[in-house]
Amino acid sequence: MAAEPHADAIALFQAGRSSEAAGLLEAACARDPGNAQAWFLLGACRHALRDLESALAAFDRSIALDPSNLQAAQAAIAVLCDARRPAEALARCEDLLSRHPDQAQLQFSTGVVREALGDFAGALDRYDRALAIDPGFVRALQNRGIVLTRLGRIDEAIASNRHFVSLFQRNVDAHYNLAESYLAARRYDDVIAAARRALALDPGHVLSRLDLGLALAASGRLEEARDELRHAMSRDDPAVRRRIEAWAAAAGATDPFDAATLLQPEDVFLIMGCERLDSCDWAGLGAFADRCVETIRGAREDCLQSRALAFKLLHLPVPASLHKIYADRAAAGMERLASPLAKPVRRPRAHRHRLRVGYLSADFGAHPVGYLTRSMYGLHDRKRFEVFGYALTGDDGSDNFRAIASGCDQVIDTRPLSLEQLAERIAADSIDILVDLNGYTRGGRSHVLALRPAPIQVAYVGYPATLGGTLADYFIADGTAVPPRADVFFAEKIVRLPHCYAPASHRSLPVAPAPSRSDEGLSDRGLVFCGFHRHEKIDPAAFRSWMRILDAAPDSVLWLQQGRGEANLRSHAGGAGIDPERLIFAPHREHSAHLARQRLADLFLDTRCWNAHTTGSDALWSGVPIITFPGEHLVSRLGASLLHGIGLDELAVRNLDEYEALATELATSPERLRALKTKLARNRETHPLFNIERLVHNLERAYLEMWRIRESGRSPQSFDVQEPGTFAAFGDFR
Repeated sequence: MAAEPHADAIALFQAGRSSEAAGLLEAACARDPGNAQAWFLLGACRHALRDLESALAAFDRSIALDPSNLQAAQAAIAVLCDARRPAEALARCEDLLSRHPDQAQLQFSTGVVREALGDFAGALDRYDRALAIDPGFVRALQNRGIVLTRLGRIDEAIASNRHFVSLFQRNVDAHYNLAESYLAARRYDDVIAAARRALALDPGHVLSRLDLGLALAASGRLEEARDELRHAMSRDDPAVRRRIEAWAAAAGATDPFDAATLLQPEDVFLIMGCERLDSCDWAGLGAFADRCVETIRGAREDCLQSRALAFKLLHLPVPASLHKIYADRAAAGMERLASPLAKPVRRPRAHRHRLRVGYLSADFGAHPVGYLTRSMYGLHDRKRFEVFGYALTGDDGSDNFRAIASGCDQVIDTRPLSLEQLAERIAADSIDILVDLNGYTRGGRSHVLALRPAPIQVAYVGYPATLGGTLADYFIADGTAVPPRADVFFAEKIVRLPHCYAPASHRSLPVAPAPSRSDEGLSDRGLVFCGFHRHEKIDPAAFRSWMRILDAAPDSVLWLQQGRGEANLRSHAGGAGIDPERLIFAPHREHSAHLARQRLADLFLDTRCWNAHTTGSDALWSGVPIITFPGEHLVSRLGASLLHGIGLDELAVRNLDEYEALATELATSPERLRALKTKLARNRETHPLFNIERLVHNLERAYLEMWRIRESGRSPQSFDVQEPGTFAAFGDFR
């Protein structure tokens, strides 16, 4: 009779009636508390019902009664994983493995736990051990290919997944895995073939349908892609949604609005095309840039509205006017998505003699923008200004965050706040001028500007291009960065500071002890050119110039950052007749150590489309001259702005020919290079670039003039901040 409740419970459980099965098993456990099998089955039912704590308790009771029950032990591990307690799960796995090392399932479970902890190398090792015990372990084969892809070992992932397919040709997941690894390799024709084989086996496999749509879009087959992507989304499958959000996050879209708007074929085509820049894959780049222009100018209204793509487009050699066209689309998308939300009610402005400025940033910590602005907040004149910091990513625990927070009157961690709540908080704080330091960079929440939580909204520093639409009233720049002829590239009115608009807080930044050249893998002899740019900033035209410069200075090397483009950059160098070993790749360093090693370089070579910004300031502070050639748009005029701020305008040349000639002359004329470095060292102490107090005074003049314009009833208008100048007393304003 005692076995009957178990049989009935098992039947109910298998029929999906877990709650009823659990009722029978609870009664069985009450009648016979020592029945390990009943406790195990009860744990399985509770796990199915997502009652994780009760499930774990039941499995642990079963294990206590029957320590040899590996099935119960592994079930408890699965519950801990579902409860997001992977560290506890791993401890149990390691304990079991010490006693049962030849259990393939246990090796696999340990791999799953290590994967959940982000230890992909450790997970791969466990999957390999499971497969050594059981070469046909399907889930281990499946996960192995996934982990290799996540580790960036794409060729190995493809080989592993091909092996998986060869063993299980009728397994849809094998073909899907292969499509995924081909997608990571940007082998879009192969993705299409693998995804179609998966769909031939299971037409309802929506993740394969999604991969097919992504590959068709990336190949430029937009109408075919539209049908597949629409089909993939039509079932509202949570797995598809998670996959889209993961892809969107990898593409730089961290806001749900972006994830929702990204899955249009036009967006996929442009984003996946831009992703090649990370690895310096320049094949067909000119044709792709032309297709970008054509696609954006002729796009439908329901696509191309992602801020992530606005950021990526700044790396391409496209007309400056295109950035304004795209930014207007992105802003319109944000304004449309924000339109159903309630506009915040701004608290009536109490009579006070200080303007309240709110800085909105995801980068208050150990981030380039954080380093640049570190001293800015605390230097505001507290007789005229209150400073609020809205920390979009909270406190990262860094010294830089603490320095910034100490310079603000209030710092608000906005992570728990929805878009509406963030707007309400800014309005409730009665912010007079809201300054967005992120724009369309990772972690930003420029969507809040669409809700107009402050009477004056400003774009500054973090994003070197217009936000488009009506999100911001003003864009703060300078006359070199944005000359009057470039106003047409901005939706905002331009406020020009008298010197370089970018803050540079280097006088307050720590610098580590100086390393030697050998410490950094550099030769003790020969000239060191450097270009510490993110690899997606390096464009083929500039790189070809760099190779010609190296050729003209035989003992020189080019010192670059490590990144995904290393292999391709070495290949490009070899193709230009330069020994790839003359490219030295510097590992990531904490900022104080980076500043220390920067001094080892002799000349900094700027890029063409997107100039150095923080890295340029770092170089000049460290005594390393920059050679740049400004373009038509702000993003390609950052170097010229920095040089103007430190009195070295002669290093901003007109074209690539002059760029190469100047770099070659300095590299081969030690006396002239030495004189230039002496001038740089002198100007560092006398010119405005590193005078953060002076910059803040000019910022304050700008804020006061913005407020004066508003109080006079006028619409925002462009103006230049003059220096010297006197402050208007705030009492003159209401």
